Amino acid sequence: MLLDYPFSEEDAKPEANRTTSLEWLVHNSGDVQVGGARLSALSSALSHHQTEIHPIDQACNSVREWGNNGAATGALLTALAITRSHALEAPVLLAQFGRKTPASALPGPPLEEMSS
Repeated sequence: MLLDYPFSEEDAKPEANRTTSLEWLVHNSGDVQVGGARLSALSSALSHHQTEIHPIDQACNSVREWGNNGAATGALLTALAITRSHALEAPVLLAQFGRKTPASALPGPPLEEMSS
């Protein structure tokens, strides 16, 4: 564990904080359409925990390197994290983003019928 649950400074043991020992980041932030906001969120979280990993230069973005893997994304990210951690002999952070929730449209009566 990198930080003790619940991750608050009061409850966590500062001497057990190993976030500074992270050497690599594995994520699926995606391409241009959604990647910017996700990379920004990753950068903010890493900065908050005083981790100096660059989310582009010191990371593997599975979507850029392997494409969309659907249901196998979790397994791919885990395999990449284990492989990189073994190669570096250091902790690796895995960040997985879910799909964007699609907007849904439900059929209904025209507005004129609803107002009468």
